[in-house]
Amino acid sequence: MVGEIMVYLPSLGGLPAIILSLAVFLELLLILRVSIDERRFRAATSYIFLSYGTFRIAFILLALSGMLSFLSKLLVSLGMRGLGHFGTLIYYVILVVSLMLLLKVLYGKARSSKMTRDQSI
Repeated sequence: MVGEIMVYLPSLGGLPAIILSLAVFLELLLILRVSIDERRFRAATSYIFLSYGTFRIAFILLALSGMLSFLSKLLVSLGMRGLGHFGTLIYYVILVVSLMLLLKVLYGKARSSKMTRDQSI
């Protein structure tokens, strides 16, 4: 079954990858829309009470990196390989920065909850 799928996909060219990337792009547009509006972001993440603006910035960067990934794949499929590969490089840089910001916030949150737990003992 998997071998048959792999046989048919190259005959379609890059179309399945473009369609999948477009779906991810649209999903990331929705995430970006929620992340940019502070009120909506607080409502969407109300179960995680964080007073950091860094958490929101990390989500915005994640959404932007996903959009950049889509645009890079689109540029490569249109024949602009140099620009597409440069976009992919920038995508990975933004992705690493956003993940580092998320880890910083989550580590700070875990550390502050541990400190309050130690103070209550």
